[in-house]
Amino acid sequence: MDYKITRAVPQLPSIDLERAKRFYITQLGFRLYAEYDDLLILFLDTMELHLWQCFDQSIPDTSSCYIRVNHIEILYEKYKHLNSICVPLKMQPWGVKEFYIKDDSGNLLKFGEENFLSPE
Repeated sequence: MDYKITRAVPQLPSIDLERAKRFYITQLGFRLYAEYDDLLILFLDTMELHLWQCFDQSIPDTSSCYIRVNHIEILYEKYKHLNSICVPLKMQPWGVKEFYIKDDSGNLLKFGEENFLSPE
């Protein structure tokens, strides 16, 4: 029998976990699954995201994660009013529709939809 990787979970640094919790829940629609002194575990649909306490601003300023979605236009409509969108929805030259959001700590959340890549 061989192993199988079931999923990867992004872990992003957060300067202020309480502020991050409010941003992810009220602005992005995540739900809180668990909360610890130095860690938040959140879900958006089936995507799990961990935010860990960080005290060095340069770390979130250079951190990001990529989130694949279906029907990206619907998600963009939900988020387009946010001041935190730093790249609006557009078709990239590499054939992927994307938009980017910066969270309250400076992490870059890249949302993308493509139809041709397959992990198998």
